[in-house]
Amino acid sequence: MSIAVAAKISALLDGLSLEQLNELPPVERRRFAALCRHWHHLADRPQKADPKAGVLADLRDGRHE
Repeated sequence: MSIAVAAKISALLDGLSLEQLNELPPVERRRFAALCRHWHHLADRPQKADPKAGVLADLRDGRHE
């Protein structure tokens, strides 16, 4: 998946309202929840160890703003 597709998905999720979510039939809402959990698990996994150091590594790891 390209970064552009991930950014579009993120924007769509950010724009989703509770009312829109509540309009989904229960089966679709459960499927949506399962997909969100699945992608959360993948997105939140630890990154592989990177021997590189410096400003870019610090930015990636959230040590600088």
